[in-house]
Amino acid sequence: MRSLNLSWCLPVNDAAIAVVAQHCRQLELLSVFGLLGVTDASLDALAAANLGRSLRTLDVHGCRNVSRQAEPLLLQQFPRLTCFSHHS
Repeated sequence: MRSLNLSWCLPVNDAAIAVVAQHCRQLELLSVFGLLGVTDASLDALAAANLGRSLRTLDVHGCRNVSRQAEPLLLQQFPRLTCFSHHS
């Protein structure tokens, strides 16, 4: 799987993203737009699964529990990331 859009799938949380990270090793696009259950722990799970080699687009817009401080580290962990959308 290369693209996964979980936008507004409200039950999705950090545990679900950890499973996605473990099983979707070729993921290029992940959208979790609007999910309050997604936090910095999800970003850690994606990085731990070494998705930095493939992930190009990450949309965490509306994920209020993903901190702004995570952004610089995220861009370092995912060098192929060309599109990153975060809430303002």
